[in-house]
Amino acid sequence: MPYGGRVYWLAPAPTRRYVMAALLVVAALVWDLWPTPQVEHPVAAFDLPAGHEITQGDLKWVPVPEGVLPALDPSGFLLVGLAAGEPLLPSHLVAESPLPAGWWEVPVDLPAGVVAGRAVRVAVTTPGSDTASLVPGLVVRGGDAAGRGGAIGVAEHDAGRVAGAVAAGRVVVLVGR
Repeated sequence: MPYGGRVYWLAPAPTRRYVMAALLVVAALVWDLWPTPQVEHPVAAFDLPAGHEITQGDLKWVPVPEGVLPALDPSGFLLVGLAAGEPLLPSHLVAESPLPAGWWEVPVDLPAGVVAGRAVRVAVTTPGSDTASLVPGLVVRGGDAAGRGGAIGVAEHDAGRVAGAVAAGRVVVLVGR
């Protein structure tokens, strides 16, 4: 015996490690392929402007994985505009009309980036004068990226004067900080 009577054999194969690795891969596949529970969530059926009162015809219900979006009661008025297919979230809704009682909505171009719910002042100018009268207002619907297509709410006693000035191009919407 050239090696002092000892015979060195190769170590046994690590079959337990192989089995555990295979079980780990199978468990990962089962975990990944296991179906996740789905719930129905409302999304806008078409483009909806800010200030719009939500009705069931404005929404379609689509399945989403459970827990991804918060549950909500789809009723009320939109604080922001929604694009078609955009999910409805609780932060998009307010229960009551954003307009105080006795106020009227007047369409007007707004400064870019002004959102619904923001208090503003409407400067109504007079032809031939360098002064303007200020009317308190509330943004009901924000405009597009350039501010076009918005709307403000004004008290009933100012609504006619503001609407006439908007039609004549004599209105500037002022936003404070």
